[in-house]
Amino acid sequence: MFHKPFNDNHTKRELVSDIVLRLENGFGLRVGGWNDYCHVDCIDENGKTLCIPFSELKPALFNWEDLHNDEITGL
Repeated sequence: MFHKPFNDNHTKRELVSDIVLRLENGFGLRVGGWNDYCHVDCIDENGKTLCIPFSELKPALFNWEDLHNDEITGL
């Protein structure tokens, strides 16, 4: 929808700011889009953003070692 006119009466549009995927334990993953990227937050059952230590997140990242070199900063 970027750079598309909103006055086009022949096209239906619906804007979504965030999508939340709820997990069985009450936590969720909130995915929010932007112009050319998205952000993902881990949230609790009240919508509060949680921090995940990089050491816990790293095993879930696909092909991390091929893309990043620094274990401390994650870059």
